[in-house]
Amino acid sequence: MELAIALLLTLAIAGSVLWVMPSPHEKKLDAFRKLAMAEGIRVRLLDTSMAARFIPWIKDHRGYVLYELSCKSGRALPVKGYRVVRLSDDDSLHELDRQEPLRQNLLASGLFEVLPASCESLVVSAGGVSIVWQEKGEIEGVRQLSDTLRRCLEMDYTAFLTAT
Repeated sequence: MELAIALLLTLAIAGSVLWVMPSPHEKKLDAFRKLAMAEGIRVRLLDTSMAARFIPWIKDHRGYVLYELSCKSGRALPVKGYRVVRLSDDDSLHELDRQEPLRQNLLASGLFEVLPASCESLVVSAGGVSIVWQEKGEIEGVRQLSDTLRRCLEMDYTAFLTAT
């Protein structure tokens, strides 16, 4: 009887320890976010109001994360509020969104080709640029995101953003 009680207690303790250990998926997300923060990128989970503003075409925003790179001190992009550029290209993308000048300029610069496929939108604000994505793929996707965000900060948006 004592052996059975000792065995049950051991299994209960071992089960509790294994339950709180991170899964391989959680470890991968942790590596993504650590690399992003090391690159100076702020990582934010989307809440309902942010999702409604930045990815309104997505019905379920869970799993989407905002990777945000701020402008250098004393510099701001010429935009009031924010501008959302849809990165995903599917049948639900409206024709006016396809022809939007900022999106066309970013397409012409080749920025979209290097991004992971799970990226949904690019958000440009006076304080910096952000990318909304699902954190799918390999760790190299974070480096591609970082490079893209830095290139976006260096672009001249004057002709595209002041008209809004």
